Amino acid sequence: MTVRQRIRLHARLGRVSNLPTVCSNVLAGAVLGGGTTHPAVLVLLTIAMCSFYVGGMYLNDAFDRKIDAIERPERPIPSHLIDARRVFAIGFAALGAGIGILAGLRLVGHGHAGTMASALALAFVIVVYDVWHKGNPFGPFLMATCRVLVYVTAALATGARTPGPVIVGSVILFGYLSALTYVAKHERRLLPRTVPRGAVIGWLIAGISLVDAVLVAVSGRPGVALLCVAAGALTLVSQRAVAGT
Repeated sequence: MTVRQRIRLHARLGRVSNLPTVCSNVLAGAVLGGGTTHPAVLVLLTIAMCSFYVGGMYLNDAFDRKIDAIERPERPIPSHLIDARRVFAIGFAALGAGIGILAGLRLVGHGHAGTMASALALAFVIVVYDVWHKGNPFGPFLMATCRVLVYVTAALATGARTPGPVIVGSVILFGYLSALTYVAKHERRLLPRTVPRGAVIGWLIAGISLVDAVLVAVSGRPGVALLCVAAGALTLVSQRAVAGT
């Protein structure tokens, strides 16, 4: 396997085309919380949240490998492009990296004491979702909770001073993600064959950043809202190279 093929393989496993939506989640959480928007803190926080996301995606493939062997044999593990043990190792390492970065921010005095509790809760819910999302009626709510915890963790890590907007934003994001995940799980039943299902799900994923943009704009930060819109557009462009599902 060439270097380019390896990069593409890991990009597929991590669903990296969706990472811009994680970045906009971080921006929204920080703005809604009214804490610091120091560039260095936001960059480290974004790297941490992206590590959580990528780790969760790796573990999703690892835990789904037996079902994928039947339903999606083209996925990297059932097609023998990579060993499941390696995928597990990378997935858990990525979660650990995210926790480590947030711990480092806390050690140098950034954020609230609840930051680490929120980060650990995020890692826990990610693993629970990956282990138990197939056939689980609460699966969409678990996925939505993961994204909400990105809001909460971002707000806490940046020293949130206004919890009210974070709560309202979390409720709105939870509703959107629950609906998105439900549609993605039941796309064959909900979407007619004439509709490009993959494209619809891709647009809905990119829409996460638009939800962020609206919430940030209402909070009086139009410049940051434009960044969130750009993140949504970048997600759609990236999905042309790497599938988002």
